[in-house]
Amino acid sequence: MCVIDPKLILLDLDAPNRDTALEKMADALDQANRLNDKVGYLQAVHEREAEFSTAFEGGVAIPHGKTDCAKCSSVVFARLKQPIIWDNESEEEPVSLIFLLAIPECEKGEGHLRILSSLATSIMEEQFVQGLRQSTRVEDAYALLKNIG
Repeated sequence: MCVIDPKLILLDLDAPNRDTALEKMADALDQANRLNDKVGYLQAVHEREAEFSTAFEGGVAIPHGKTDCAKCSSVVFARLKQPIIWDNESEEEPVSLIFLLAIPECEKGEGHLRILSSLATSIMEEQFVQGLRQSTRVEDAYALLKNIG
């Protein structure tokens, strides 16, 4: 199973805040049968976010949950309809692109780092980020994202 597939790409997601965005993205994971327990998974994501913000410069956030509530390593991508303030302590610009990772405990070392490394390298490329910001179709975004992980 691929880390990402077209069902996990949400273009122009309408979410007024971080928690709503995460909830809708977790719904996509759940509907794609990639979670054992959506509530437990979201709890792991929120616990990780409480430790340290996952928002970065450029309006990108990479929240993640490492838990057995995830069946397999997966990434949900969302481009928000309107940018949001990620957290009150972050001084980063508002977030408009979110990559939500679901990592099973058994893959939390190598698998997690491989996906994060791939994402970090990709978001440093202006062409990649611009392509995601300008994609009008899920297929276009998937062409950019399919090699992550």
